[in-house]
Amino acid sequence: YNAGKRRITTSLAEQQVDDYFDLYLNEETSRYVYRILACKWVMEHLQDYGFYLSESDLYQPIDYRKVVVNKAVASWVDFAKAQGCTFKQLKEANLWIKGNVLTNSSGRLYEVKLPANDKALQFDEKNLKTHHQAWIYEGK
Repeated sequence: YNAGKRRITTSLAEQQVDDYFDLYLNEETSRYVYRILACKWVMEHLQDYGFYLSESDLYQPIDYRKVVVNKAVASWVDFAKAQGCTFKQLKEANLWIKGNVLTNSSGRLYEVKLPANDKALQFDEKNLKTHHQAWIYEGK
């Protein structure tokens, strides 16, 4: 959060502990895990905390198509444009992509997810698919 991986690793070594919960950290950082757990709890019990969501409050999942790449990619930006999407959309769908190039001298097969079509990125309230049905309140 406000202490990167290096700071936590250094603090673990300096304080000679091997557990986050044994670390002496500033107040904000030391509360981070508990805040994540609290958010998770609230998301699992939305109505108990006064959150009543309808289908139209949720994002629609994006439909993807898959393309297999078996050679080097000189530029993911150019690859994305050739496939009809942006570099941002490509990266968001393929978190494994690091940087802007793929060196693939071994010919390994990579599966790349791309938006299925132009409409895949457009919001259509009539065709919502709920990610987690418990989030929906069917109040009368």
